Amino acid sequence: MKKLFKALTALLAAVAMLFAGGGVFASTAMADTTKYSITINNNKPNHTYEAYQIFKGTLSETKDAAGNITSTTLSNIDWGSGVKESDRDELLGFGKAEGEKPYASVAELAASLNDSNAKAFADAVSQYLTDTPTGSTSTQTGNEGSKKYVINNLEAGYYLVQDKSKSLDGKDDAYTSFIMRIVEDVTVDPKSSVPSVDKKVQDEAVDKDTNSNDENGWGDSADHAINEPFQFKLTATIPADEDRADCESYMVKFNDTMSKGVAFDQIDSVTVSGGTDEAITVPEKKGNENPNGYVKSDVATDAETGISTWSLTIEDLKKLDPKFDITKAITVTVIYTAHLTTDAYVQNQSGATTNKNTVNLEYSNNPNADGTGKTPDHTVYVYSFQVNNTKHKDSEQGDALAGAGFRLYLKNGDTTGAEVKLAKDDADGCYYPIADQTKDGVEMTSDDNGQFNIKGLDAGSYVIKETTTPAGYNTMADHPITIGATHTSEQATLTKESTMNNNMVNKPGSSLPSTGGMGTMILYAAGIAVVVFAGLGLAVTLRKRQSRR
Repeated sequence: MKKLFKALTALLAAVAMLFAGGGVFASTAMADTTKYSITINNNKPNHTYEAYQIFKGTLSETKDAAGNITSTTLSNIDWGSGVKESDRDELLGFGKAEGEKPYASVAELAASLNDSNAKAFADAVSQYLTDTPTGSTSTQTGNEGSKKYVINNLEAGYYLVQDKSKSLDGKDDAYTSFIMRIVEDVTVDPKSSVPSVDKKVQDEAVDKDTNSNDENGWGDSADHAINEPFQFKLTATIPADEDRADCESYMVKFNDTMSKGVAFDQIDSVTVSGGTDEAITVPEKKGNENPNGYVKSDVATDAETGISTWSLTIEDLKKLDPKFDITKAITVTVIYTAHLTTDAYVQNQSGATTNKNTVNLEYSNNPNADGTGKTPDHTVYVYSFQVNNTKHKDSEQGDALAGAGFRLYLKNGDTTGAEVKLAKDDADGCYYPIADQTKDGVEMTSDDNGQFNIKGLDAGSYVIKETTTPAGYNTMADHPITIGATHTSEQATLTKESTMNNNMVNKPGSSLPSTGGMGTMILYAAGIAVVVFAGLGLAVTLRKRQSRR
């Protein structure tokens, strides 16, 4: 802002010289009928700039001995057309303590201004502007990278230039700080920067977003199981900007939207870095506790769409620390935990998902008054998978086999790991992971169609064990399951090793022949032979005993 008021300082010095009656350089007065323009260099569209004449007078140039213009001076100062007549006397009291006499004239007021009170004067006079600006424009001209707005047909004078009130509210742009200029044909370069917002979702590092280079697994997509906790990260990046020194406060507000099937759990951390030497951990504001902390709204869920929304607001970054420098580059980071519910979209094949999470950022965008801008949305995606299983009699082409029981286990290389505890969703008949894996899960059972499908699985390797075998059938061997996927924000692609549809077979057990068969006859004959030989042996033994007598 100091740069923007260099012209004011030059004017004030010139005015002071006029009152002193001095001058060492030649001055040339310009014709009062001359029209001037203000050019505002700005590549951003949709601005409406307004110019208000604060002072009017005679414009003069001061030249050095070589004829070079060294300064521009406004003399014979009076109120300009941009200040309401009814409020001009009020402004004559600017900077005066209570009980002090106001300035006798506008010229005396102008002579009192200096670099230290220039911003305060701009703020004060902005409250007394006429309803119609002296000049304005919303037309942007020029080539890409060098565009501009030009306000034409201005009389000599001292002008306040600003963005039209409320013209940028809700837009991803910032208002320009008040610009005060002595008008000849002048060009100004307003500096207004806007924040950006980013969102990431965390996945296992070995299973992260294909386009992510983050070693901790943060990316624009992830895959997770139903009821598995995982984290989202919101990051607001606020560029360095001297104009923010003019903001009485600076607010940031994250607006988060979760699709049906994505549920909020808790805020894990809120940190602000850049405004102070060390990062600040921001606590939650609770009643009178932590008055400068963040405020999180309740989660509101639409009954028809299932879409949930909530927000997190830091009302004033400047109040986080007495030494907080709001003009520096600042980063605000929010990390929170969420999970997928049984309403989440699950897929059995490659494709896109409807499980998404979107954020935008509202932020203070007017150093001159209240006002907020809003960034575009940033969206990330969460994938989850379904494995379909069918139990058959005798072969994969055999009839469906109902009543077989199964449990699901993790597979760690060649070793079977922990059981994945499951529950049954009565709405679709699928099984899914429960939230508390320390509790008992249900046994999966093949239905009348032989099916026992499992939804909401993370990518990985699993084993299905048969734990209840129907009578008359042999227990099947453990059945391995593989879910391999690569994913981006656009879609997930299943690998060729994935086994998403599985046919499992129970072979009938072997049974002994029943009555009337050859096997039975052989058994009978063998039994008779044993009896005969036993009888013969007994007879021989008895005869030997009798002969001995």
